[in-house]
Amino acid sequence: MTVEQNLRSQCESISFDRASATFRDAVAITRKLGIRYLWIDALCIIQDSDADWRAESSAMDYVYRNADVTLASEASPRSAIGIEESMRNARAPSSTLAWASVHCVSKDLRGKIYFRVDYDKAAGWTSRGPLSNRGWTLQEEILSPRILRFAKQQVLWKCSSATRCEWRPEEGRQYPYRDFAQTLHQTVQRFPQADPDYEVIPSKDMRKHVLSFWYMGVVNHYVGRLVTYPRDRLMAISGVVEAIQGYLLEPGCKAGI
Repeated sequence: MTVEQNLRSQCESISFDRASATFRDAVAITRKLGIRYLWIDALCIIQDSDADWRAESSAMDYVYRNADVTLASEASPRSAIGIEESMRNARAPSSTLAWASVHCVSKDLRGKIYFRVDYDKAAGWTSRGPLSNRGWTLQEEILSPRILRFAKQQVLWKCSSATRCEWRPEEGRQYPYRDFAQTLHQTVQRFPQADPDYEVIPSKDMRKHVLSFWYMGVVNHYVGRLVTYPRDRLMAISGVVEAIQGYLLEPGCKAGI
């Protein structure tokens, strides 16, 4: 992580070999996607600086709303166990199943494909993992326009217009687990585009729709999540507050109200 003591050296270079397994996998995936920049909170925020923490944590809505894609390592219990390792361990079949060897010559990829006939029963294996128990990750999921979620059994894709799972990539059905964090894009898609030359006053129905999303889609599920430091309880959803505030024209949000 970045702290005051190593800030100068971190700005010059960060040792790839010394980074945690999850960070190394995130770098590899980002490069494979052809994306140049990667945001990692522990590296991009000075962890022992209260001033930097306050400034950056209050800007999380900007970071995630403007990201190309967010990588969610759902199956990793801790950063020392990377994305690849956690999925490889979880994918190991619990019983003997039909399988086939696969070799993609053009991409030099080799592996096995396991065939499952009881998809609906096995879908429970993709339930949310440790990541979805953390307070900070809820607003990341809500605000991000696109998410690649590396779950226990498969990779899942979600954006503002579609959801796809690896087991049934052609079907536009929802994830095999409850997707309570409806993206902000879907919630406010009926709103007119913001225009600096005009004041857009939301109708009563629009405000009611957004407030319903706030209480049912955010607060209702956030209260059961864990934070390491109690002081983070309100800050960890401040990004969603900022995003929603622009649609309500209310005096402000106080402790979630």
